[in-house]
This record gives sequence, C-alpha cells and structure tokens, in this order.
Amino acid sequence: MSKEIEIKIFEIDKEKIEEKIVSLGGIKKHDIEVETRYYDIEPEAAYGEKRKFLRIRRKWNVYKFTYKWLSIQENMQVNDEIDVQIESPDNLREILPKIWHPEYDHVKKQRTTYELWNIIFDIDTYDLFPTFMEIEAPSIKLVKEWTSKLWLDSYPQSWDGYPKIKTIWYDTFITELKKKQWII
Repeated sequence: MSKEIEIKIFEIDKEKIEEKIVSLGGIKKHDIEVETRYYDIEPEAAYGEKRKFLRIRRKWNVYKFTYKWLSIQENMQVNDEIDVQIESPDNLREILPKIWHPEYDHVKKQRTTYELWNIIFDIDTYDLFPTFMEIEAPSIKLVKEWTSKLWLDSYPQSWDGYPKIKTIWYDTFITELKKKQWII
C-alpha cells in the first residue's frame, strides 16, 4: 500500500509554471497520454462525492489496477492506494461490472511530469477543461513549501505564509467542472 499526498492547482499557465519548475532544478520525466477508467464501489455516493474507487490506468502500454480511497487533511488530498500491474485490462473491464462495480468514468489526458528531488509535478491537460497541476510529495509540509516556492512571486500571501492560490481537491474540482458545464 502506498500513500499519496497532493494538491491540485486549477487554471495554471502551463508554460510559465514549466519554466519555473525547470529554473528551480526540476527535470522533465515525460509527456504522455494517460487513459483511466473508474469503477464504482460506492454506488450511493454522487459522482463528485466518491471516497473509494477502483481504477484501471494505462500509461504507455502498462496497465495498473488500483483500489484507492481519499481523505482530506489541511486542504490536501491524502490518498491510500493499492495497485497491481495487470496484463489483461479488457478481461478486467468485463469482470468488474459483473461483480457490482460499474464503470462511471473514462478519461484521457495529456500528462507532463517533472521531478525535483522527491517532489512530483504533474501537469494534466484534458480536451474539455483547463490545464491544472498536481504537486505530490511525501508530506503535507513539503507540498505546501513547493506550492509556495512556485507561486510566491505572483500571489498574495495568506495568514499562514502560503500563497492564496486556487487549490482544490477532487470534490471541488468536480463541482467546478459541473458549474462550467465541462462535465454533466
């Protein structure tokens, strides 16, 4: 099992943020298409309110099956996940609905990933809505520090010394997309 601590930053200027990451020493790891299918394990929860789900994800030609559950701590998305590489995604896609886990979303995105020490910066571009970024680190403190380093010059400071940027986690992200009619 792994733990993922991240924040999503909405409506970024991709070119500017890439320049800033590189200027701080970040290294571009890849720019690839990622395809993800989500399967329901909380049928009573609305689309943006799901805390647990199953996922089949393709990066390059590698498929992983993941059980993921979400929580929020200090405005960060803290996820526990268990994943396993799979060889037969088509077979699994057939099995899951038969055992009461229907597919509820299928998305493709272009993901550009930068790495700086143990910090991951993922910039995701979809067809239907604005580019956003995830900053992932081993601790909430590191996520806040790197968020601050990237936006320190362009955003006013909040009471705790961190920039007041439009940070969101999954529920708020889905709500924003629905408001702007990027998803139904």
